[in-house]
Amino acid sequence: MAFPPANLACDIKKATIQAAGIKDCRAERIWWFQEELTGAGDHGACWSVRGTIRTWCSQKRTTGVCAAGCRCGTNQGHRVREEYCCMMPNLKNRMGLMTWPLHPFLFAAYAVLALLGANIGEVLVQDSLRPFLVAETVALVSLGLAWVFTRRPMKAGLIATVWVLAFFSYGHLYNLVGQAELAGFVLGRHRYLMGGLLVIAGAASLAIVRTRRNLEALVRTVNVVAGAALVLGLFPLLISARASWLLGQNPWDGGLQPVRLQSPEEGPPPDIYYIILDGYARSDFMASGFGFNNSDFINFLENNGFFVADESRANHIWTVLSLASSLNMDFTQNLGLPLVRGSYPGVFADPIQHSRVRESLESVGYTTVALRSGYAPTEIADADLYLGTESVDISGLTDPPPATFVLTPLESQFLFTTPLRIVTPHLIEWIDENTPKEVVRNSYPDDALRQIIRAEFDNLGQVAGSPGPKFVFAHILAPHSPYLFAADGSPTPREGAFTLVGSEPSPRDRYRPQAIYVTQRIEEVIAEILENSDSQPIIILQSDHGSDAGEVWGVPRSPGVPQRAAILNAYLLPESCRESLYPSISPVNSFRVVFNCAFGTSFQLLPDDTYFSYFPRASDYVFILLNEDELLD
Repeated sequence: MAFPPANLACDIKKATIQAAGIKDCRAERIWWFQEELTGAGDHGACWSVRGTIRTWCSQKRTTGVCAAGCRCGTNQGHRVREEYCCMMPNLKNRMGLMTWPLHPFLFAAYAVLALLGANIGEVLVQDSLRPFLVAETVALVSLGLAWVFTRRPMKAGLIATVWVLAFFSYGHLYNLVGQAELAGFVLGRHRYLMGGLLVIAGAASLAIVRTRRNLEALVRTVNVVAGAALVLGLFPLLISARASWLLGQNPWDGGLQPVRLQSPEEGPPPDIYYIILDGYARSDFMASGFGFNNSDFINFLENNGFFVADESRANHIWTVLSLASSLNMDFTQNLGLPLVRGSYPGVFADPIQHSRVRESLESVGYTTVALRSGYAPTEIADADLYLGTESVDISGLTDPPPATFVLTPLESQFLFTTPLRIVTPHLIEWIDENTPKEVVRNSYPDDALRQIIRAEFDNLGQVAGSPGPKFVFAHILAPHSPYLFAADGSPTPREGAFTLVGSEPSPRDRYRPQAIYVTQRIEEVIAEILENSDSQPIIILQSDHGSDAGEVWGVPRSPGVPQRAAILNAYLLPESCRESLYPSISPVNSFRVVFNCAFGTSFQLLPDDTYFSYFPRASDYVFILLNEDELLD
């Protein structure tokens, strides 16, 4: 006996049929329907009066009264066969909650939550509202279109989920495939990846439409999986909330007391500049890894009295861990911080902004001058002089400037997880060219950070003329990604989402011109500081860590770890201090040397160790001491 396509097929056990008081009936299949149907179908269908259940029986008998008010029909166009119908009296005439098509909406919500969780602490939670609304709209439209074609809720839900998953996984697949080749074809091309994904999603949708299998169990399973994914997506937010609560209950009390400094016996205390070039590679790695020979810059520094530690390595390979260590003159794990999971990077804000170095210098009359960095943990907004830009609000990079509509960093990331990444750069460019900036600023994250970096270079040279003594702190988010500058300082078009994590395409090719630009600007800044200073200042020019562009360094023995650890580290100190410097000196000892030689302290130098830590936002804090073999390229 032939059976037409249906939403849900259930076998009826013989014992159940007999318990219903109907003998000699062999029920083959039972289908549930949402739509109201009455009358006989083309294949001898028997429809319930309520229009929700259709029961098929195959038995040559002449009795003709169906249970629950069904009417019987015959196979039209074939030899007439007498049939009668039966059904389970306790069968529910509606779909259960677990068979509702909830999964498209759950997976869409997970796409936003997963992105928010991966960036929690770096972005504002409320920035996820618009991406969430967009994601749920995509799910709703997908479900609606699938319903139009199938008229079956379970099938429509499964088809919608296929397209929701394809839509929100496209960007991740594109990043994963990258420049991989197969038989001479670069897989990381939109035409290949988009075509392949369309074929897969289309084939899956067709299979769902044509199947006659029981889909109830599958729908239940997919709902459970989607719900579990959503719960997992909430974990980072819950962990971050817990960490914030714990930090509120156990705030950092400063850990290390200010150092008692002695003012120099002769002359005024020197101005002190601590300048961080984020992700600036050590010279040997800059040449071998990126083809940029910065020997002219190194010669410039040495000709102006700098000591360049050409074997220096970072003590920690994450920005906030590194700066918390150098500004407090000890390894991060020794600072007494409540390093609970989910506390990154916020737990390091106070040790950086109110460091032992800053408080010690302020105790002997120094004023603190800080420059806006665009990275919240290193924003010393309560400095005596805080220099930002007039056109960008100083409350944080994730806070949009005044405008009717802006694209936040999280929204930028969200767009680039979808096929919209194909048109987004061109769309942003068109909107920026044709829309007043007070109405729309879609390119906000890129433009804002460019302004901040340029302002830092401009302000650093000018601040030398302000009254001293002063401690000047500048954290410049370059040449680290995002790659915003060409070698001549002109803006470069975006090739990926706005991110500080370093996931842009072709990172080596884009890192080099930005490093060239940063090198030119910092050389100009150093020359301007020296020219505008009344007496020789103390300048420490460092990178917080080396570059990770184009390298894998996620575990201690990864090939990219040596490049990530190798840093620029240059010192302009009084001549009497030069004997304390050596080629492998590391940031943890920088201010120990400065305070010993210029302010009469007697710090013992610490070992110049490098500690590996996994991504702190995604794991517990660990500090793995790397040996020399693991740090050699």
